[in-house]
Amino acid sequence: MSSMLGKYQIKVDTGTLANGDSIASYLVDSAGALITSSLIGSAQRLDANLPSERAVDTASAGGDYGALGLAQRRDANTSIASADGNYAPLQLDANGALKVSGSLNVSFTAEHNEDDPFTNGDSGMFTLLVRQDTLATSTSDDGDYGAFKSNALGELYVHDTSALAELVLIKGDTASIVTNTGTTATNTGTIASTLTALSKAEDAPHSSGDQGIQALAVRKDAQGTNVSADGDYSSLLTWSEGSLKVVDISNGSILQQQVSVTSTAAAVPSTALANRKSLMLQNTSSNKMWIGSSTVTTSGATAGIELPANSFLELEVGPAVDVYAIKSGAGSLTLNVLDMA
Repeated sequence: MSSMLGKYQIKVDTGTLANGDSIASYLVDSAGALITSSLIGSAQRLDANLPSERAVDTASAGGDYGALGLAQRRDANTSIASADGNYAPLQLDANGALKVSGSLNVSFTAEHNEDDPFTNGDSGMFTLLVRQDTLATSTSDDGDYGAFKSNALGELYVHDTSALAELVLIKGDTASIVTNTGTTATNTGTIASTLTALSKAEDAPHSSGDQGIQALAVRKDAQGTNVSADGDYSSLLTWSEGSLKVVDISNGSILQQQVSVTSTAAAVPSTALANRKSLMLQNTSSNKMWIGSSTVTTSGATAGIELPANSFLELEVGPAVDVYAIKSGAGSLTLNVLDMA
């Protein structure tokens, strides 16, 4: 009957391996050199592990060793660990992307709440659109997202259903208008030709056969106003025999004066009535006088109209015309003046 003896401790003589237990022969490298250990922190580790370990903040070097960190592909987004706190491998999707889970709290300064007031310097997102010279659909189905569109000038295409319906009605009316317009255009051409023939430029010479528009007048036997207020348009008026009614009598006011006429030209009267229509002069003296402008004289090229003694002169002159009288020699003559407006 055989028995096995064991020992609780194996000795290795690092100086002479043959003096140690047989397991010492395994603690050598391929060249027969003893694999030693190093003290890392408070733990003793074989130097063979050192190439795969790196201290925090040490620099990398070519040929460094390291342990491969494995992850498990898992298409389903479910837990691998059976309970909270258990170890579990990292998980990848079908494309090898690492699955992560987190929550983000992002604030965009370009976003604004509905009905927020405008503030100078607010940020905003640039809205792009697509230039499409020939308008056509750019989406595949009803309900798909689509881009705003513009023409070559950058004007935005818009569509108003109500306005479109109205335009359809207008288009129908326009067809009738176009038909009527053709007739109107023909008539307009005739009218234009007629108006051209009837129109005459100022100071244009008369030509035999010229056409014109007749100026009509209204026969009104009784005297009186023909319009309701001052400044209104009115027609010309005629008497019963067709003669045109014109204002040839004074209906405003009258000014009676006596003017002393000397050898120096004097105004007669000194101030005319507003809207004056006629002036009546009577020489009541025994000598003649002359009537004219402010430069009137008794003889020569500037001599006025001679008004003999005890004679009468009627002038149709307005208030803007100044009338003067003069006599020859010393003394003065009396001139009766009747100014009518």
